[in-house]
Amino acid sequence: MSGSNKELVRHFFETAFALHNLEEAAKMMAESYVLNDPSEPTLVQGIDQWKQMQSMYLSAFPDHHLTISHQLAEGDLVLTHWSVTGTHVNDLPGVPATQRRINISGMTLSRVANGKISEEWQNWDSQGLLEQLGFNVAAA
Repeated sequence: MSGSNKELVRHFFETAFALHNLEEAAKMMAESYVLNDPSEPTLVQGIDQWKQMQSMYLSAFPDHHLTISHQLAEGDLVLTHWSVTGTHVNDLPGVPATQRRINISGMTLSRVANGKISEEWQNWDSQGLLEQLGFNVAAA
């Protein structure tokens, strides 16, 4: 089971973040999907909220490229270590476009239930992103 879960999560990441096809990726998610991400001001609940959040990032970094470095799977859990590169050409909330290149990394732990991604816990270098965009986060 964990092997097929690993394949599902890899396909999900590639579809959403390499092909930028959020609609197709959403078909791999449970309706009750939840994303736990400390960099987000509120809990991301449901596919629509997830698509809104991801659309914001894909718009800000339209040349966004995700690389999966490692994946580990055990039971219903899949851990994905990833990195992203891109150019900040459109605004993020409170962050005007800078035209700067970024390179960040993170990890996402995905739980699969009934063949769908039902919940994720994500931690990524959000401070590093702001620093690469020219914001001094230590002074904030």
